[in-house]
Amino acid sequence: MEQIVLATLVAMVCVLITERSTVGKAVPDSLYTVEHEVLMPGSHNCIVLELTINGPPDDLLVFIGDGGTESKVFLTREQIASGKGKARFNFGNDIPARFYQVIIRKSDITKIEGDVVYKGKINFQGGLIEIVKVSVMKKWPMEGTYARLCNSGDLPITIDYVMTYSDEGEQQWSTPITIDYGEYEDVIVSQRKERGRDMRIYAYSNNKVVAKFEGKVE
Repeated sequence: MEQIVLATLVAMVCVLITERSTVGKAVPDSLYTVEHEVLMPGSHNCIVLELTINGPPDDLLVFIGDGGTESKVFLTREQIASGKGKARFNFGNDIPARFYQVIIRKSDITKIEGDVVYKGKINFQGGLIEIVKVSVMKKWPMEGTYARLCNSGDLPITIDYVMTYSDEGEQQWSTPITIDYGEYEDVIVSQRKERGRDMRIYAYSNNKVVAKFEGKVE
């Protein structure tokens, strides 16, 4: 009798372990696809991660998480059916994380969390800044010396300040600016026309040097 009870308990434990081990696995043959895009609509003060959901028309809850925080958006079955199934996550001035897990669950108008119908991951390399040239330009509000900063990464990046070094000493320019991926911004580094002067320029984001230049001003 004791052997039968023990065998039954072992079998139950094995079932529990098997069931728990399946949690977190990707949904096989999911009928849903997800495309993502990072947007800066209208101004540089709003960063949005937009997920486009395609698949069978159902009320859905779309979750994203970076391992620390989680956000969710409810999409109606009518949105999915019309091709307007876009879950938008607003980050304000914050830069999105490098990694997100995406989970989609079936739902209804009560926004209950139903079965998982999709699991996936989004990976970003982040913003990649390069100072491509330093030259004298006539830009509003003044003519001066500007550094052109290009972002060749896949996320926006905020440049907090720029340090310059020349035979005039050092100077800090502290006007934060967010540069969208695939875009560039001209940042003033001197109010004077420094053409021909040797300069070193360092751009900082989160107190780290993310781009530097050393050479003559064009």
